[in-house]
Amino acid sequence: MIPASVGDRDGAAVLFYQAADAFPRRRYVWADQSYRGGDLHAWAQEVTGITVEVVQRLRNSGPRHDYLGLSN
Repeated sequence: MIPASVGDRDGAAVLFYQAADAFPRRRYVWADQSYRGGDLHAWAQEVTGITVEVVQRLRNSGPRHDYLGLSN
């Protein structure tokens, strides 16, 4: 568990670190736009081997919530 006072990016770092141990075959994750920026992406790739791709919800995508991959 992570306290509510921990920011999303810091919490993501803890999550990725734990996920790398628990799910060693995990190599790719999608994240919403609040995780844009290269610091988390570079850290996740270097330390855990997990590639992070930021995705954006398409407007008017309806109840399915379609997403579009973005470049970092």
